[in-house]
Order: sequence, then structure tokens, then C-alpha cells
Amino acid sequence: RLSFNAARGPMELIGYWRALSSHGRAPEALLLDAYDAYAQDPPSERMLLAGALLNRFLWEFGSRSARSEQHARRIAAGVVAAMGEEHNASIDTAAHLALLLRARDDLAGARDAEQRILDIRRRTLGEQHDETLSAMNNLALTLETMGNLAGAQDLQESVLALRLETLGEAPV
Repeated sequence: RLSFNAARGPMELIGYWRALSSHGRAPEALLLDAYDAYAQDPPSERMLLAGALLNRFLWEFGSRSARSEQHARRIAAGVVAAMGEEHNASIDTAAHLALLLRARDDLAGARDAEQRILDIRRRTLGEQHDETLSAMNNLALTLETMGNLAGAQDLQESVLALRLETLGEAPV
């Protein structure tokens, strides 16, 4: 049985993944089982952040399963409850969830998450901040995937105008 040690972080996860993959076992399920067995109810902030790290790790190794989505939803909700919706960790876990939802073709869910992120970024960082512009761009990508080309174009034009206003014209 695996145990999950949040203090060891990414190196432990990479070692587990390689060891399990080399023996033909399903690393995703075993890593999520280990995390679930170790986490308290409610999980500590440290375990929530370890869960967020596990989400990103699973994404990097190609996991797009329903179980990964369930885990990402649980971690995102837990981080918001523990740290507040405007905390960077909350926004990061929400952004990861939106990316996963888009990959799993839950475009409405991705759009809603990205809109919430954009609203928070505008409120806390302002319209011209790089993180706000990235949130606008992510929402535009989802709108484009949904077939809302006019909405995507409007956001992309806003991003371009704000970047030009902030950075100026690039020398030719």
C-alpha cells in the first residue's frame, strides 16, 4: 500500500509513477487512492496544496479521467473553503479544473470556471494585469471551442488592445 507524504512533493510522485508504470499498474488510481487514504476530513491546507500538486502532476502525465476530474473538483472546493476564493491557490486550482473540463469536453463548465477566474482577476488585480489578460485569453479559447467566435474575437481584441496599451508597439 502506498502512502502519500505531502512534504516530499513532486519527486515522490514521479518515483511512484515510474515504478508503477514499469510494472504495468495504473498509476493514476493508485496515487489517488494513496492521497485519499492519507488526507484527513477536512484536509489540512498542506494536504489541499499537495492535492493540487497531484492534479497538475496527473495532467502532465496525460490523465484526463473522470476520477481526475472528481479529485480536481474536490481539491478546488476545499482550497476555496480553506483559503478564500481570491487566494492564488484557489485561482490556480480553479484554472486547472477549467483546463481539465475543457479537455473532457465539458465546455460549459470550463467557461463558467474561467469566467469566475476572470471576474476575480479583474476585481483583485485590475484589467491590465498579465494574470487578468491570461484569464481573458483562456476564456476566449473556450468560447472559440464552443463555436462562439464573436465572443472569442471580442475578448482577443480586448487582450490585444490592453497589451498594446500596457507594453506599447513592438519595434519592427
